[in-house]
Amino acid sequence: MINPRNDKKELDEEMKRIIYSLRKKYKFPYSHGHIKDRANHYDEKYREEVKADFAFFESITNSFCLARCDELNRFVMIKKPIMDFFDEEIKKEKTRRGFNSQYFLNPEATFRVDMSKINKDHPLYEMLERSNGIYNPFSMSEFLEELYNEIFVNADKYRKFRAYMEQFEINKEDAREQQNNLKDRDYLDFLLLHMEPFLELVSYDVPELQKKWKFIAENWFSMNHKEVCLELLLTNGYELLDLHPKFHDKLKKNKNTLDNMVRDGNHAYYVSEACYFVSEDGHTREKTQFLYDVYGIKTKVVSEEEFINHFC
Repeated sequence: MINPRNDKKELDEEMKRIIYSLRKKYKFPYSHGHIKDRANHYDEKYREEVKADFAFFESITNSFCLARCDELNRFVMIKKPIMDFFDEEIKKEKTRRGFNSQYFLNPEATFRVDMSKINKDHPLYEMLERSNGIYNPFSMSEFLEELYNEIFVNADKYRKFRAYMEQFEINKEDAREQQNNLKDRDYLDFLLLHMEPFLELVSYDVPELQKKWKFIAENWFSMNHKEVCLELLLTNGYELLDLHPKFHDKLKKNKNTLDNMVRDGNHAYYVSEACYFVSEDGHTREKTQFLYDVYGIKTKVVSEEEFINHFC
């Protein structure tokens, strides 16, 4: 709203007017999701622009911030200047660790791969070609670190990964026969237990997917999390849902990437106890509404026009 869109200037100006009018009766807090949005790829040379954006935010939010209170198991509103929160987030970003590849450095996990049976569009094809068809944990860890650093901002890299997930198949019996010992077979069974429902999700239509989504998501996330909380189900669940063909976001270089979806998922979580979630992105509304329906969240997901019509 700070810079109305050229093609929807009147709508955006009316939205701003409505919000300033409703401020007298309702609170419009900012959240960690907004802070993460502005902290993304931050450079100190943009500080004055950030301050200008947040000055506009302050005029709407009056420094009220939405924060999660674990003791009360709900969101609470606190007063905190946005720039203070932003500077704290920037410091955290500088110390935040990236992908930890050490988990994959098992010297026993080395074997030859028949390259004639792998399509050139397979995500691992280039890695295996560089190592002459030999899989080893060191090259795999390098691949995963590179993928982690690129997949969030490189739309083509994520698009390729997403397309591969739609055609992924696994022969359980063949996979078990290839395991050399009981420990490896047990680990394979563990992976299949958590991954199989997820790998089947692309075959469901939306009504069937909605019925099974709770189980699919909780099963998937419990592979790496002892407790599967609502924050995880909405923030990471939003990204997981994008792997279903019906919910694919339209990817655009430097404009709409997996990184954008991560932040959209954050907003879906922080708005889950609000009255309205307003978005001008149809894909965002569709995915958020799907998740809200699954988890019984009553927040109304609307466009700007729908929001304005409700209060006019």
